[in-house]
Amino acid sequence: MKRLFTLMALLAMFLGANSKTVIDTEFSYSDISDWAEKGGFASNDAKSRLSLEDGCLYFHSEEAVDPFYSVQFQAFGVRHLNPNAEYTIEFRIKGSVAQNIRAYFSGSDAPGEFALTTDWQILTFKCKNNAVGEFFANSGMVLFQCGDYVGDWWISNVKITHEEEDKPVEQWVELLTNGNAEKAWADPNVRFDDQAKNFTICAWGKVKNENMNANGGWDPFPAEIVEDPDQPGNHVFVVHASLADTDGEAAAWDNQFWIEAPKAMKAGRKYRVRFRYRASQESRCQTRIHYQNPTALKTTAALGDIAFTQDWQTFENEFIATNDQAGGWSIAFDLNYENLLPTNFYFDDLSWQVVKLDEGYFVAICDGSTPNYDNAVKFKQEDGKYTATIGSSDNYVSDIMISTVYGNLAAFKGGTIQPKTLVAGEECEYEEVGSAVIKLPGQGVWNITIAPEAKSIRFDVVEGDLPGSTPTAINNMTSTDNGDAVKYNLAGQRVSADYKGVVVDKKGNKYWVR
Repeated sequence: MKRLFTLMALLAMFLGANSKTVIDTEFSYSDISDWAEKGGFASNDAKSRLSLEDGCLYFHSEEAVDPFYSVQFQAFGVRHLNPNAEYTIEFRIKGSVAQNIRAYFSGSDAPGEFALTTDWQILTFKCKNNAVGEFFANSGMVLFQCGDYVGDWWISNVKITHEEEDKPVEQWVELLTNGNAEKAWADPNVRFDDQAKNFTICAWGKVKNENMNANGGWDPFPAEIVEDPDQPGNHVFVVHASLADTDGEAAAWDNQFWIEAPKAMKAGRKYRVRFRYRASQESRCQTRIHYQNPTALKTTAALGDIAFTQDWQTFENEFIATNDQAGGWSIAFDLNYENLLPTNFYFDDLSWQVVKLDEGYFVAICDGSTPNYDNAVKFKQEDGKYTATIGSSDNYVSDIMISTVYGNLAAFKGGTIQPKTLVAGEECEYEEVGSAVIKLPGQGVWNITIAPEAKSIRFDVVEGDLPGSTPTAINNMTSTDNGDAVKYNLAGQRVSADYKGVVVDKKGNKYWVR
């Protein structure tokens, strides 16, 4: 309740090409029957002074009240406030007595006043919700405090807007091949656990007591493709589920179907799954996320339950992969979740898509576990390698995050890599690990080189000091653990054999400057 309202003349606004005006609320009091539906809190002293009259919110006070804030109310506001947005609030108002009225916007940090006049005027001001802890800090409401006003005033119209950048049009990339079942499987004998090939099959089925294994169980197989009995010429996937009679909850997955993607999901990436489905009798199945091996459970958080009828239905769901879902390749349908009887389950037009992001390599400075995503640096590609420099003479860095995608913060953090071991000036093998923060050996400016084919990464300090390696005179260098061809730069820091620059190396019992 403590922010100054800066009243502004209503100016024409020239919007940038990448922004648009969002109308949060716009109404006339002549169109409502209860002013409270557009407002919220009102003190008892305020309620007795408020009503609707002549299409306006009408305030009538015959005497002043001390303290002035004993008469306070929220006349209008935004129900779902975005704390990062600047709101433009305008309302048409006049009074019987000219006087300044105190007003506060949700969570504001200084009081403000507007000049009430005896002529109709449209007042316009802008404000952000930039504080927490007030009782109405997140309500998005405008609070009036007017116990010292004697007379009448009216509000007829209200409009609240904010500017919002246009979201770029999302480009979706299809991951599945043969999701429409119109081609026979190129290799129908691929095993479900052959991780060099199983992702070439986008649909798997499992039928109890078919495709038996040596352990007395039954394995998945590439889903059977048949002609649609309802639409000759169209082909669909089918699972001819047999009687599910395993004891206990395990009966739910006696018969199963899987949709498998050609690669694992990553946390923060946006996916869309779509398919048509029906069954020979009403059934309900549960879904789960599995690994590349379709029989290996990753998490139970998937698409929810799917209700089958005898008519074709279309399922579609967009979701952002969570950390629990990341690493999952397939969606399992436990076909006997409720119905244990022999049933034919049909699927068609399988689609698993991901929003296209900028791909490559990107590095951002980190503050703790949070990357400075907006100022990430993209690596430059040349001769199969990617290079970037992070930090400056005025801003040494030691904690960074390197990602393979850029498009949103969650996806950036979900696509990170890190070296398995890190030695400055040497090639290090890296691995994919979500939300990985790389702690460099010291503060400085760093050149980073990534060689994807070799899956190696190298960190060279351009400027700065590594811990424990203060500048050392040549005659102070020791031979401890030094073999031939061990090199140091002139600061006494150990470097790799192909280091470019003036170095000191050991040949026999002598050190040479080269």
